[in-house]
Order: sequence, then structure tokens, then C-alpha cells
Amino acid sequence: MAFRMSRPFTRTSAGVRVRLRRDHALVVLTLVTDLVALLSEEAVASPDAPPPDPLEELTGLSSRRRETPSDPVLRRLLPDGFGVPGADRFREESAEFRRYTEGELRRGKLDRARAVAEELQMLQDGVTPDGKDLVLDAAGVERWLTVLNDLRLAMGELLAPFLDPATTERLAADDPRAPIVGVYDLLTWLQSVLLDAAPV
Repeated sequence: MAFRMSRPFTRTSAGVRVRLRRDHALVVLTLVTDLVALLSEEAVASPDAPPPDPLEELTGLSSRRRETPSDPVLRRLLPDGFGVPGADRFREESAEFRRYTEGELRRGKLDRARAVAEELQMLQDGVTPDGKDLVLDAAGVERWLTVLNDLRLAMGELLAPFLDPATTERLAADDPRAPIVGVYDLLTWLQSVLLDAAPV
């Protein structure tokens, strides 16, 4: 899908200026909000889940075994550290690796997603802290690139079971998969334009 419009990210002397179309900002905001919900511990905890781990809250290191997530999107965002994801051969090693790393990895992704969601909401509301355009510094650019990449990984995982990437350009306009592919293409385009606009 080709996107012919003004560039949503422009390099300036102050940083990268963000000027997303309102409809595009709303699409990305919806996806980022879903990402926040998915990464939140509350969203994946079952009613029978144990109480919060005090050690993990203090240090980021869990005192409990961590298994590979059952959700395929979470498995992609929080991959196993050994072998093929979910493979029994490395189950013990992967669980131990997760015990040391998953909490911090999840929190980092969650913090970045929440920050981008706040910035997208400001764009939707037409309100920024200084009343001017949203301008990203180097850390902000990295944050947006990372979140856009996480969204693409999530969308790709959802598309993978029923769509061969080689067929995406041949989908009919009335194909029910076409809007999903269109959103994936939008994320890819936004990431590419932002990467081009990023400070060298």
C-alpha cells in the first residue's frame, strides 16, 4: 500500500516534529492502548494467580518460575532466550532466563508504550505541553521506533497464521484481511519515515 501524503515526521533543529493525520494517530493510539493492556501484568493474570512478588517489585528479579507466555503475541514480544519458543528441550533454561529478564523487559516495553500513548492522545486532543507541535528528542525518537516495531511484531504474529506475506499485494479490496494488512503497511511506513527523519 502506498501512502501519498505530507510526511508525518520531519527533522528540525529542535528534534523530529510529529504531524500525524488524526485518523492515523487514532489507529496507532488504539493499537498502542491494546499493547499496554497486553503487556500489563493485570491483563495476563488469572483469578487464581499468586499475589504480586515483593522481590520482583523491589529488584525486577522474580522469585518465581516464569513459563513461556501462552499468548502468541506475547511470545513474540517476550521471546524465549533458548531454542525454539516453547520447545520442551530448553524449557527449564528458558524459564530460568525469564525469571531474571522478563520483568524488566516487560516493564520497559510497557513504559515506552504508555509514553507514546500519552503523546498520541495529545495529538488527538490538539494539546501539547507548550501549545506547539510535538517534537521528539533522540530518546523520544528511539521510544517511538521501538513501539512501532513492537506493534509491527504483534500485527505480524496475528497475520502469520492465515496470510502469506507474498500475497498481501494481491488482496482484493473487499477481502476481510485487507484492512489488517493496511494497518500493518501503515505501521511499516510510519517506522520507515521516522527512521529517515531520525538524527544521524
